[in-house]
Amino acid sequence: QLAPLDLRALDVSHNKLSSMAELALLLKAMQSLEILLLHRNPCYQTDDAKTRVKWLAAHGAYFTPITQPLKVLCGAVIEVYELCEAADGDKRFTKANIEEIRLKLVLKRRDRRGAKRAAFDVDADGGKVVTQLDMSGCKFQSLVALYRLPQQLVMLDCRDNEITSIDADVFSRLTLLEHLDLRNNMFGSLKALLHTLRDCCPALVTLNIEHATKHKKETAGNSNYHIKVCRVLRQLHEVDGMRNPFGAQALTFKPGGGGGDGGDAAGGGGGGAGGKGGHRPGATKHHATRLAATRRGRTMKIRDDPRGGARDAPPP
Repeated sequence: QLAPLDLRALDVSHNKLSSMAELALLLKAMQSLEILLLHRNPCYQTDDAKTRVKWLAAHGAYFTPITQPLKVLCGAVIEVYELCEAADGDKRFTKANIEEIRLKLVLKRRDRRGAKRAAFDVDADGGKVVTQLDMSGCKFQSLVALYRLPQQLVMLDCRDNEITSIDADVFSRLTLLEHLDLRNNMFGSLKALLHTLRDCCPALVTLNIEHATKHKKETAGNSNYHIKVCRVLRQLHEVDGMRNPFGAQALTFKPGGGGGDGGDAAGGGGGGAGGKGGHRPGATKHHATRLAATRRGRTMKIRDDPRGGARDAPPP
């Protein structure tokens, strides 16, 4: 075993190291070691996902995922999910412990671009509280661990995980949440998800939910899922970059009014003698058309039903 050394980086690549366990034992004294190059050794011949997790498990036997000093292994940032997978076979931790550890790592570590995953603010008592949290790509299966966070969370990024449901008890505490990203997850029911968000997150204004369900076609970009979302969550301003046509932000064009040649196709603009789009007798039954710009330059039309409510406009 080596004497304690204050090394930040170590390159032992292209050698004849044959045992991960022996190497981990030698390196456990290096409490400040953040960068390790280990490739091209008999014990680390290929830098694939399986080999990385195997090394982290061997080295992690002398640490916990929280106290693990390594941040970069063979040129790549060590991800949160890699540390948790390495701890999965460790008898010191239960699955519940690992989910709590996963959240603590998100609060502590940076993402692969070097950006902090958490943003903090100061509360009235002078303490630090989390206001923005990036949990993306960490292989979370649930959000129960969020119950330990303060209620001041405003932005939550949960994309690219394996989350199957939202716990109402957790989200009912997040009354200040304004921005939520749930893309690329495994939710079982879009309807149940939307009803939970409606009941628990009154301040929510932007939602990203594309491919968030187990059945990907349900929230695919060409499935018009955003209509279902907007009908339930009327307070939203945007869904996956599209403005909410049912909310306060929608722009409404009403029939009638003056017009000249080339009046609005909805019946609004144009006027004067011979106006093509102006108000005419019997036009009181015309529907108001609301237009909302969507992604990729498309336009969606929603017509108000005179019997109440709103329905999709027929294709032109």
